[in-house]
Amino acid sequence: MLRILQSRGANEIRRRAFATSASAVEEPVTRRGSCTVPVAFTKFDAKEDAAPSPPVVLLHGLLGSQMSYRSLVKKPEFAPKRDIYTLDMRNHGLSPHTGEMDLHALSRDVSLFLDNEGIEAASIVGTNIGGKVGMILALEQSDRVSDLVVIDGSPLASDKKLEFVNKIVQVIHDVEIENYTQKKDIEEDLKKGGIEDDRLRQFLMTNVVSDSDEPGFYKWRHGIQAIQEAMPALITFPVYESETYTGKSLFAFGKQWSEEEEAAIKKLFPNAAMKNLESTGPYFSGPNFPAIGSTEKLTEVLNEHLGSKP
Repeated sequence: MLRILQSRGANEIRRRAFATSASAVEEPVTRRGSCTVPVAFTKFDAKEDAAPSPPVVLLHGLLGSQMSYRSLVKKPEFAPKRDIYTLDMRNHGLSPHTGEMDLHALSRDVSLFLDNEGIEAASIVGTNIGGKVGMILALEQSDRVSDLVVIDGSPLASDKKLEFVNKIVQVIHDVEIENYTQKKDIEEDLKKGGIEDDRLRQFLMTNVVSDSDEPGFYKWRHGIQAIQEAMPALITFPVYESETYTGKSLFAFGKQWSEEEEAAIKKLFPNAAMKNLESTGPYFSGPNFPAIGSTEKLTEVLNEHLGSKP
């Protein structure tokens, strides 16, 4: 087990990556259907002294990583009295790659993380697929979720926003990245595949890393093969007949939500508040964030929900 500890200034930042061998990272040996992996994460200690409060756990969107929340977490006014954790979900960022990937597997990983860190309950904040994971935790393990924020997501059986990401995943999957020695050629291949937005391509290129096994060549940081195969399961949501989460919850959208989305939310989360983040652009941080224009708006909305409003 490898644990890398780093300190930055007054606030301790701890990065922990777990592995016993290279093969263990690629494919944890476990019975299919029960796979749980220890995720990589970073802890940001509370910026101000305060009475103990549940920590904030930030779950990124599909094709994102814990770095997706970097701008938010660095803001001194964001949840200053809370410990904050940013996680890399399986097949993303620094977390292990595994062939099994669905919403319940991702939620099991978060539950394991809470156990390992001794966290009884947390404020869960998730974007699209991260929001889906948060919803499942709230519905199935409500005692672990002190409150919930879902950004640009809903419990609809079909998620059109993630269907858009599904097309992006297919383009990435089709790029023969192992054949390239120049990043510009990889980016050009993405453009030829239909990803014409410069900002989106630049975001995707942040997930291109050097291949240590093939010096001079590149690979995707994420487990693209597993993600691509899992997309049909990731863009849906489980059917719940009787479960509800009656705790405090907020559903925030980059643009106005539909009546269908609101009905689905209120059925499972009867006390949910709805918020329009007043989109001003096509992306916030790649496809894994809503188009809300700036971190200021998100900080304001989250602080109000978390009780950290200045």
